[in-house]
Amino acid sequence: MKRLLLVIALIYTHSFSQQLIPFEKNGLWGFCDSVKTVKIEPKFSMVKLFNSDRSLIEFNGYYGFINKSGEKITYLKYEDAGEFHDERARVKLGGVWGFIDMHGKYVAEPQYNEVSDFSENFAVVNYYNNWGFIDKQGKKLTPVKYDFASNFNEGIAVVKFNGLWGFLNNKGKEITSFIYDAAYSFSNGFGQVKLNDRFGFINSRGDIVISIKYDEVTSFSENLAAVRYDGFWGYINTSGEIMIPHKYDYARPFKEGFAVVKQDSLFGCINKQGELVIPFVYDDIYDFKDGFAVVVKNNSYGFINSGGKISVSIKYEYCSSFSQGLATVKDKGKFGYINTSGEIVVPVELEAASPFKDNLAYVKLNSRSFYIDRSGNKYTID
Repeated sequence: MKRLLLVIALIYTHSFSQQLIPFEKNGLWGFCDSVKTVKIEPKFSMVKLFNSDRSLIEFNGYYGFINKSGEKITYLKYEDAGEFHDERARVKLGGVWGFIDMHGKYVAEPQYNEVSDFSENFAVVNYYNNWGFIDKQGKKLTPVKYDFASNFNEGIAVVKFNGLWGFLNNKGKEITSFIYDAAYSFSNGFGQVKLNDRFGFINSRGDIVISIKYDEVTSFSENLAAVRYDGFWGYINTSGEIMIPHKYDYARPFKEGFAVVKQDSLFGCINKQGELVIPFVYDDIYDFKDGFAVVVKNNSYGFINSGGKISVSIKYEYCSSFSQGLATVKDKGKFGYINTSGEIVVPVELEAASPFKDNLAYVKLNSRSFYIDRSGNKYTID
């Protein structure tokens, strides 16, 4: 076990040592390495963390992209832009949107009024209030004809036509007729549908597999869905069988084997057997993440672990969920970071703090913005 932890630590150290970290100097941003050696001179108004070896940059209101050598992939010419997803980035020029590839070449010339980022190899596009989809080569999956369209999830997208909702698969086939009053993204192989003020579920073929009879439903998670019937919430399995009786005032999807439920204005948690494992004593409970959940009591925040024990005292003005082993906390109007043992890793003195991503967090102190690592090291160069 110790050997495994050592290997993981060495991999993390090597990976982080290769990372380029944004830093600000005299109001402009560049990049340095983990020992604060400047790698890309500060000359941009804004930079994003590198994503797919590309960074979105901005100067004087125009956007472009650079690689890790600081070479421009595109000129600073776009009015707006998004980061790369599925090796494609959305860009706005002349008031309309298109897409570029990793080399800065257009795969779809700017022509659309609105676009989404690529997801599952397709992007949603809007052309004069008609919606549709394009692939990574810019080819249309279907005619751009829908009233609305969502990104694909599990290979299926929600679409609206003539005021009613249906579903489309990633082959361009409409798998249902447009008969529903509302429809929601697929999760765990099922899509939620609404008809005549009642909810049910369809499968990936478009068949109704769980009757449209519920007052309200959540998406399936961990093979169970919360459903409300006759005013109370319970849980069903993927066959529609009641697994946990309808007796709660409110219920959320299962996360990490636990579901947050509400009874008599207070929140607790149940397991998949329907056993109450965390009593109804909290004003709110966030979903479990990485073995911990934020709890709220008398307007104060803390954490419980999966055993239901308080792992971080309920004393903060705010807590975020843990991200990469650290959580943002707020006390007396200031922010800092704690670890899963509740120890303060970054002093609670920051004016703003974001969740950790790629082992870095964007923070503000004394009106200056900069990045810190998970040890609290500040990446500033004066």
